Amino acid sequence: MNQEPSSSADLGGSISRGVRSSECFRMRILSRMLFGFLSSALVLIVVWILLYGAARVPVHWDEGWNLCIARNWYEVNHYGCKLRGAFTTARLSTGWLPVYLTLVGFRWFGESFVSGRIVFGILCLMYLASIFFFSLVVFRNRWTALFATVIAAFLSPDTRLNPLLLAGQSYAEVASMAALAFGALSLHFVVQNESSLFVRIICVGLTGLFFRFAVDA
Repeated sequence: MNQEPSSSADLGGSISRGVRSSECFRMRILSRMLFGFLSSALVLIVVWILLYGAARVPVHWDEGWNLCIARNWYEVNHYGCKLRGAFTTARLSTGWLPVYLTLVGFRWFGESFVSGRIVFGILCLMYLASIFFFSLVVFRNRWTALFATVIAAFLSPDTRLNPLLLAGQSYAEVASMAALAFGALSLHFVVQNESSLFVRIICVGLTGLFFRFAVDA
């Protein structure tokens, strides 16, 4: 007689726990679907902005020098400009790194100003991916990492420093931002306790290399 209420209580508790676990599972599925939708939308928006900038923004300021030097480097293997039929120095270029990246674009995608800009768009995507991964490793929350990536992509103190607007052109700032992000990510693995000695040694070298690239850019 006394076992029936206990059995009913156990059955009711099992049902309530099952309902709660079912609701938690459903919420996790919805959260993952929402995260996938928002992250996919972010990637599409970023890619569209980069492609629009590469194809529609006219060449201006320092980019013209970088494109000119990269073209001469590509066509006649001369790192410099051509003035009145004679080859000159690099003059007002922004450094060897953006010029070399533009040259890579010429070799991979053909000789045009759009081809020279595509590499910088790829670098911008890698920069944002490193921001997301770094935030995910530090905060261990994908929503926080996504929010940090949105801030890095769209919220800048000056539109002239916005990575999406700069990455549509062959500017040195894009290479510098990407190198700084890669260097910070490598430095994180250096100071992380879980990393092995071999990984730390490799990351020390990568950190110095990326920070040097950032300075050169």
